[in-house]
Amino acid sequence: MHPATFAGLIEKIPYLQELGITHVELLPVMAFDEQDAPANVLQQGLKNFWATARTASTVPILAIA
Repeated sequence: MHPATFAGLIEKIPYLQELGITHVELLPVMAFDEQDAPANVLQQGLKNFWATARTASTVPILAIA
């Protein structure tokens, strides 16, 4: 098993097909800076997980590759 990775998604393709699912959208899958967030957000110990300010729009997030 490979949870939360591309390999994990691939493992689930037969199951998704059985359900009749024909499309899967993955967001975000491109590298971004988790620390690129407003100061008040960072002060609360939070991170940017929405990838709204991507720094490398063609580089996959290494943690899920």
